[in-house]
Amino acid sequence: MVGFTSAGSPLVDVLKKHSGLKKADITSTLRHASLIGENPTRTAQKMVKAGYDDMGHALLVARRSTMRVAQEVGNENFKKNGVEYVQWVSGETAYTCAACWAMSGRVFEVGKAPHDHPNGRCVFNPYLPELAELDPDLYKHDPEENFAKLSEEEQREILGPAKFEAWKRGELSLSEMVTTTTSDKYGTSIKIKPLEDLGLDKSGKNDYNNSGLFRRGGASDTDKLSAETLQTVKEILKKKGILVELEGEHIDFLRRGGVLGSCVNEATISLTPDADLSTLCEEVIHALQYKFKGQDASTKDAPFEIEAGEFLLKLSDIIPFGENELEHTRSRLNSFGDYMYDFDNEFYEEAKAFILNLLGEMNEKN
Repeated sequence: MVGFTSAGSPLVDVLKKHSGLKKADITSTLRHASLIGENPTRTAQKMVKAGYDDMGHALLVARRSTMRVAQEVGNENFKKNGVEYVQWVSGETAYTCAACWAMSGRVFEVGKAPHDHPNGRCVFNPYLPELAELDPDLYKHDPEENFAKLSEEEQREILGPAKFEAWKRGELSLSEMVTTTTSDKYGTSIKIKPLEDLGLDKSGKNDYNNSGLFRRGGASDTDKLSAETLQTVKEILKKKGILVELEGEHIDFLRRGGVLGSCVNEATISLTPDADLSTLCEEVIHALQYKFKGQDASTKDAPFEIEAGEFLLKLSDIIPFGENELEHTRSRLNSFGDYMYDFDNEFYEEAKAFILNLLGEMNEKN
């Protein structure tokens, strides 16, 4: 962790952006957490308490840092003990992304495997070829077989409609869906290939709904916002006192983790080029939570996220969110179980008025 948080590292740049003069305290928190093996959620809470400005992003950083340290320490231990190969093992559940499903079971030389994406939960186990020869089932991992055991709804949610249909027809295997991307700052990590690289039909990708704003279709069949619309959003929200980040290192960091957007504080939100309509609305809601309820709201991760999710579902009666977007929101809310939450109708009306005004101005400019 000391190396990851040393001057000039990509992580240090991220910490500076989100903690300013409190960077030293945040760095100390991360280093201590790696030494004692602390749960990333607890680490993220401490980071916010020490001055980090975004609970959701703090959790992303804590998880990413914990897994990277574990991987590096593991590699050093493997080398010291004469282990030459490791096997990539994913969770292989309904919550495992398509890229990690595709990587599960692959064997690499120690230190040569690509990095898992931020928020990833994959691990690297020692792989001994001599034992594999004696017992072929010892290291057997068949992601295709295990993926087939999931429900079709879960499979479609993981792959997206186009890739799911191709996989179901036997035209595309999981292993063919993944590739790597290399960055001078972040090294090599995994990602899912775009539809065009897989030779899949992109019909509907350039069709627009009646509002003229939102691009339908694509890899996840969501109402993906066009680059022009994102620029329009940036211009409108700037006049309303909210800055919108659309590029830069922070955006690259989010995209590598499969995150579509993030709220820094009441005055700044981040939207990746893959952001959809519900992402825009959710990050605006978070910014309003900061504004009307204070920064303390962001440290209460469950109610903070539950409130935004409940608001999105209620707003879906009047805003054309894609069905996949709504299903993702429902799944996220279900992950909180029976957490007690009181719907704040007064705040909802404030947020709804702000968002509808924003969408109205977007329509006028398009």
